[in-house]
Amino acid sequence: MLVTGACCFTGGCGGSETYTVGDLVEGLNGVLNITLNSDELLDIISSGEFAFGNSLSAGTPYEVGIVNQPEKQNCEVVENKSGSGDSGNVSSK
Repeated sequence: MLVTGACCFTGGCGGSETYTVGDLVEGLNGVLNITLNSDELLDIISSGEFAFGNSLSAGTPYEVGIVNQPEKQNCEVVENKSGSGDSGNVSSK
């Protein structure tokens, strides 16, 4: 099973930039529980795109962690598990 991660920036004129963390889960067969900065828990129940609900201010560090994995699957965040979202969009495969 594959979990990729990315940051997407949004911002308004004269406002501070924020970013969200999310991307894609592939090959999921069960429920995957992941966290953002150990604060926000997200339950993923099927393969596909995901995004955490909270936006972070540009430059704020983030870390994605796996709390629980589906039985008989080994899930991992393959790229961009952590960062600071201060250099524009972050993409991964």
